[in-house]
Amino acid sequence: MPQMSPMNWTLLTLLLILISSIMKTNIKINKKIYSNKYFINKNKMSQW
Repeated sequence: MPQMSPMNWTLLTLLLILISSIMKTNIKINKKIYSNKYFINKNKMSQW
């Protein structure tokens, strides 16, 4: 395996941090969307 320069390691680390933060926000957004859908469905059901 070739040795990576410190610059490459820094970029790699930043990339990993970025990806993990994006994943975390995606999970939050997905939960929000899911709960909204559930709430809307509940309202539709109650209207019937």
